[in-house]
Amino acid sequence: MCDGVSEATMVMMAISAASAAASAVEQKQMADRQSAAAQQAYDSDVVQTKNAMVEQSQQAAGQMSERARQAMVETGHLQALANDSGTNGGGSNDRVTNEANFNAGQDIAAIQANASSAQRQLVGQLNGSYAQAVSRDASIQQPSLIGTGLQIASGVGNAYTRGQAAQGRATGAVPTNQYNFTT
Repeated sequence: MCDGVSEATMVMMAISAASAAASAVEQKQMADRQSAAAQQAYDSDVVQTKNAMVEQSQQAAGQMSERARQAMVETGHLQALANDSGTNGGGSNDRVTNEANFNAGQDIAAIQANASSAQRQLVGQLNGSYAQAVSRDASIQQPSLIGTGLQIASGVGNAYTRGQAAQGRATGAVPTNQYNFTT
């Protein structure tokens, strides 16, 4: 016996300390898994957003190309009509051609503006995903060294008290009540 503490009490104290340490390790592993999952979710959002941005850019480029092609067809059609009517070279033909080109330019500018707006919206969504990832990571409960130390101290104290009470009951020094609480 070491200063009134039995071997059984020492074993209970060691088990209590080991249990608290194992619990802290388990909590740390769980926190690490949650943090990794939050990072993986954010990484997935980044990939999806980048893919959406590329797809949106390609779609806008296709729309602009198609509108430019339509303008060329329209201009060619107008020139053919002017040639057939014998009015090629007149000011009104130039005005109609210029108007068709202007309209095509306006349409292409609108497509570009819409594409730019869509890109900004996707970047905004990505910023929101980042904020969510930071929030998720911040909400992950990390084990505390102080908390683990207090848990160990509490467990050791309880084991010591139970050991002293058991030793007292064995020697008749500590009376017990009907609920087996030490008094």
